Amino acid sequence: MAETDEDTAARIVHQWAAAFLSDDPVAVATLYDEDGIWEETGVEPIRGRANIADYLAVGLSYATYSKMESRVVAIRHGVVVTEWTWTGTSSTHARAASDQTPFSTTGITVFEMDDDLIARGLIYYDHDDLFN
Repeated sequence: MAETDEDTAARIVHQWAAAFLSDDPVAVATLYDEDGIWEETGVEPIRGRANIADYLAVGLSYATYSKMESRVVAIRHGVVVTEWTWTGTSSTHARAASDQTPFSTTGITVFEMDDDLIARGLIYYDHDDLFN
């Protein structure tokens, strides 16, 4: 695992948040290395950039993110810890217009970095916040 400096960490966290806000699963997945791992609360680990993009294509269809505030909390030995708050609207039926509910959820993500790409991202938040 390569060391990650503060500027690189801040750039990657900004790109990760921007990719979510742009509703672009491929842009999110591109930040992971080819064999990267996505681990999310309540979800089996997803391995590989293409599988991450496929998973997010479905997952992002349930929410519209209007704002994501994030900050780097700690960086040590190639690990970047972030804290974030997402706000937007969500639906239990893939963006069914009649079913949109406002949400706000706070979480943390731990990125294990490898050569300025995410080798593993562990995403922790309460899914119930998305679907009140």
